[in-house]
Amino acid sequence: MKEIQTLEAVAGAIAWVEKNSDGKQASAYAAGLTQEWKGIESAELMKNWMGDFASLNVVIQEIRLAGIWPFFSAGLAGKALKAGRPEIFGGNDIKCEIVKATAWNRQPELVAMVMELDREPSLVEQEEKLSWMRKGYELGYRYERDYKGCAQCTLAAVLDLLDREEPTLFRAANGFAAGMSLYGDGVCGGYSGGVLALGLFAGRVRENFDGDRAEKDKCYALTKRLHDRFIETYGTVICGEVHKEIFGRSFSLRILEDKPAFEEAGAHSKDKCPVVVGSAAAWVAEILVDEGIL
Repeated sequence: MKEIQTLEAVAGAIAWVEKNSDGKQASAYAAGLTQEWKGIESAELMKNWMGDFASLNVVIQEIRLAGIWPFFSAGLAGKALKAGRPEIFGGNDIKCEIVKATAWNRQPELVAMVMELDREPSLVEQEEKLSWMRKGYELGYRYERDYKGCAQCTLAAVLDLLDREEPTLFRAANGFAAGMSLYGDGVCGGYSGGVLALGLFAGRVRENFDGDRAEKDKCYALTKRLHDRFIETYGTVICGEVHKEIFGRSFSLRILEDKPAFEEAGAHSKDKCPVVVGSAAAWVAEILVDEGIL
């Protein structure tokens, strides 16, 4: 019964897309939304959807909390916003305007998806890449939610995509958690775990310690792409500053009262750190696909 309801909801959304947006992308959205909305109770709201943002946002929030990558749902939200508020996408500060229109002020990943799909709408048609990114996101989300330790969780998600173990590297990533050794003043573990994963495929090797310029530069180029994703989404790669974006304040897990406050704010029980880790793993997967590694 739920499967039928999902298909009916997707059909309602696609009918709106075909009438109000780019009908050429309807099949890509149909496939993507079917995956995202499967088992989502609130998806039934979309059966007779008329482009209103509020009901779609209910679905998106349930998807996020279920640990599912909401790429197509965010894309649909962008289409709805553009249809109803086209001026949002014509100004100088699109990010700020999207936040005002959606109240996604603590969900920067959704804002970044809408902006990216506004720039490159054809991304929805890159099925293989999106499949790897979805898998990376959902593994990273689940690992951070269940096991914690952002750097190791990001690294583990990418290693699983590659069907590799790398036990020494995994163990070495332990100290990168929560902004380096739990202090929050170093780089985000999602970022550092992703950098370590990318370093498996490029970079200077010990045998060429005195050279290997080309491989060093290749590694810098790959890790720059991950850095740029973090900057575009969170405005930073620093753990405490990412906290401010997703919580409204920073935490240092070395401070006795901060640790319970961190968890009470939904660090692992809601769409906070698991989404950051999932996003990092998805972005690394994207880079590896572009490099022909995945």
